[in-house]
Amino acid sequence: MEFQALLTEIANLKPDAVACFFAGAGAAKFMRDYAAAGLKDKIPLWGSGFLTEGVLEAAGPAAEGVMTTMHYADSLDTPRNN
Repeated sequence: MEFQALLTEIANLKPDAVACFFAGAGAAKFMRDYAAAGLKDKIPLWGSGFLTEGVLEAAGPAAEGVMTTMHYADSLDTPRNN
């Protein structure tokens, strides 16, 4: 889970956005490293729907503004959860 080379490449390419497919501890670390590299406020980060509340909580403030695409959330209030 060492992302420095990838983050340097992203910074050099200056894409319009970055889309990632990840989950779990690696996802949280990537989001923290992405923010620490100064990319968070420059290049939007899109992730898979597997960035659920637990992963986002583990990433902390680095996860703010990350866009995801899934119809699921740990805290989704449905009749089956009641």
